Amino acid sequence: MKSRLWRLGVGVCIAWVVATTTALATTYYVNDNSTNLDVYTSSAGNDSYAGTASNTPKATLTSVLTNTLAAGDVIYIDTGTYGSGVVITQSGAAGNPIRFVGSTNGTTFTGSGTIVSLTSANYLWFTDIRAVGGDQGWRFQ
Repeated sequence: MKSRLWRLGVGVCIAWVVATTTALATTYYVNDNSTNLDVYTSSAGNDSYAGTASNTPKATLTSVLTNTLAAGDVIYIDTGTYGSGVVITQSGAAGNPIRFVGSTNGTTFTGSGTIVSLTSANYLWFTDIRAVGGDQGWRFQ
């Protein structure tokens, strides 16, 4: 009986350590210089902000990508028009992708050249994001 209780206690301790040391996903926010029709943010973006709160969003997706993104992270990109030349090289995990969520009111990347390039990036999920113009809208390599 004591042996079973001891094993149960050890099992509970191990489960607690695993649960408390597992990394939590980070939520990032991006917004252009306008709050017109915004869904996720309450202020204009600024790349000097941390971008981890809806009232202090980054101004560009490229600025968010300088962070080390992890599986499960979510980047909300609010209503607006953003520039080209975005290069995504980071990956999520099977069953736990990095999510890029555009606004249902319109999130558009536009410019010249390649608009958005995914280089050796895996397990990513995109919704409500458009690429317009350029030589290539989305480039997968």
